[in-house]
Amino acid sequence: MKQERGSAFVFALLALALLAVLGLGLATVTLGESRATYQSVGKTKARYAAEAGVNRAIFEIRKYLCTGSGDEKFDGNKGYFKDELVEDERNSVYYEVYIERVSQTDVFQVRSKGSYRQDFSAEIEATIDTLPEAADYAIFTDEDLHLGTLARCTIKGDIHSNGHIDAGSLPLLGKFRLEGEAYAVDRKRSQVPGHEVRETERIPFPELDWEEIERVAEQPHGALKLGSLWVWALPHLGGRTVYCDGNALLIGPFVGKGVIAVEGTAAVLLSGETFAPQQDEGVMLAAGDDIVLLLNITDLEKVLTTLLGIVGNLLDLLLGWLLKLPDLDLSLHPDYYLTGLLYAGDAVTGIGNIPTIKGSVIAKKVFGAELSLLVEHDPELAAKLPPRKVFFKGNPVRITSWQEK
Repeated sequence: MKQERGSAFVFALLALALLAVLGLGLATVTLGESRATYQSVGKTKARYAAEAGVNRAIFEIRKYLCTGSGDEKFDGNKGYFKDELVEDERNSVYYEVYIERVSQTDVFQVRSKGSYRQDFSAEIEATIDTLPEAADYAIFTDEDLHLGTLARCTIKGDIHSNGHIDAGSLPLLGKFRLEGEAYAVDRKRSQVPGHEVRETERIPFPELDWEEIERVAEQPHGALKLGSLWVWALPHLGGRTVYCDGNALLIGPFVGKGVIAVEGTAAVLLSGETFAPQQDEGVMLAAGDDIVLLLNITDLEKVLTTLLGIVGNLLDLLLGWLLKLPDLDLSLHPDYYLTGLLYAGDAVTGIGNIPTIKGSVIAKKVFGAELSLLVEHDPELAAKLPPRKVFFKGNPVRITSWQEK
């Protein structure tokens, strides 16, 4: 009996020891999971607090661009905001966000720090740009992009059409070169010699805020108004926003940063032989209706060559491969004739040979059998446009860079 009671006691001790080990292991696992959950929740709260700071910065930037005045903590160039999302001392969640404008642009650098209690923090560095998505392309059209049979174009960058693309449909006659990709919603009807057209989703067409333009703009100095037509030779902008009610004839080139907004149709005579703008200057040329790019005839020495080039183009079209005339058209000038953004509420059309556009072309449609141009997309377009001079409805902003720490 004593031996039996002794063995039972031993077994009881072994059972208790086993249960203790299992309990300790379970407690350790539970404690570890609790700590992991605490860490995960803390980091998540800090991260979302930092994101809330970025959203606060976007709100303040858009408010400033829309009204011209911001919060007392943000003067349009620099700003600092701190806000508590949860005011409980033990579980406080708050963000601190710094806003700094890139010099002379509508690009903003944002640095946001989110914190949870005193144990967790997260940082987000973001770049906020104020250009619409359409400016990501050398040429963007809301409808069709048609450069015709005699397209003598070099496009350095991507092109996009919410309709279809038809470029250089007679490659024997036209001289079309695309150094980028072609995207079209209607891919089946599109044709680009030597390039596959990629099918894409529709991108909303950015609308201009004409009421805001008219409110802040001034009439062109030195321009002559003939009825509803403005005639302005050698437009020097000097950072101004200029507004023309009706139609306008602009005899270029454009010099200095600024915006020329024409409520009707803008017809442009361009030349850069004598007056070439600086490459770091930016111009936004906007028309409510059409932009018509006319012959480059302001340089008298090139008039004859230009006219012969047009005649040669027409004979090319009529005679085709039977009679190929020498290339007599006016070559594109290496200087930039327009550095910035070309915007047409309706169509961009051209007659004759058109100089270089360095930036983006945004239009409802692009059409012209004689449209010849060189478009070179500039990914740093915003830096070349004048501050607070991009008048899109709602001041659309986009995040162009995002880095988390």
